Amino acid sequence: MKFLKRLQRYFKTFGVFTELVNFIINYGPEVHIPADCPIAIVSPQTKVTGNKRSAYIYISLTEINRNSPLFPMISKELISYNRKWDSYLVDITSDNWGRVIEQEIKSIKEKGFRNIFIDTVDNAEILCQKYPLRSRRIKDSGISLIRLVRSNFPGRIIINRGFYLYPYTKDYIDGVLIESLFFKRQGDKWIKRSRFEMDWLKEKIKQLHKDGKVVLAIDYIEDCFEKEKARKIAQQWNVSWKLVHESLQQ
Repeated sequence: MKFLKRLQRYFKTFGVFTELVNFIINYGPEVHIPADCPIAIVSPQTKVTGNKRSAYIYISLTEINRNSPLFPMISKELISYNRKWDSYLVDITSDNWGRVIEQEIKSIKEKGFRNIFIDTVDNAEILCQKYPLRSRRIKDSGISLIRLVRSNFPGRIIINRGFYLYPYTKDYIDGVLIESLFFKRQGDKWIKRSRFEMDWLKEKIKQLHKDGKVVLAIDYIEDCFEKEKARKIAQQWNVSWKLVHESLQQ
């Protein structure tokens, strides 16, 4: 009994999540993090109040917003435009992109934050498919950038999906958020994922648990009539899941 109590204290002290957890993902201008919330994913520009130690600050591995003050640094490295988020996919093998990530790291560290959420990791695979002759260099650049983030932050790191790079970066991260777990966008609407897709994701989730990673997931369906069914499946898979507003600002 004493051993179990010591083990529980260890998990609590060092942030090892052994069960479903409450989490926040909100890129709004101001976010208050409750004392009992262990994970709050926020924008670098967000004014954070409350439990700041639970803040995970957003970094994009492969995209930059057009309004970013660092945007002029990589004007020649832009590949394609994402109208939804007003951002550009970039050439992550560029030295300039590495310098952009370094500047973002510096800014976050100056604000005193310890934890990081790395977004757009899946785009590394898209870039490899788009430029097959450069795929090895692109993959290595993605791995190096994640390693760079890890070397600069003593806290925890969660990535968004990123299953292509996961085997090479799992030692640098503490968890994975699976965006669009049960539903995917098709045109202007959301549809349920196929049985094949869900079986594939289930196997990935099993591997994440085997590796001791925290697993979060979100879907963007609002007023989903299958909300409770999805929540039940997520609980059975030991995945902390929630529905969120597509703007990620609520």
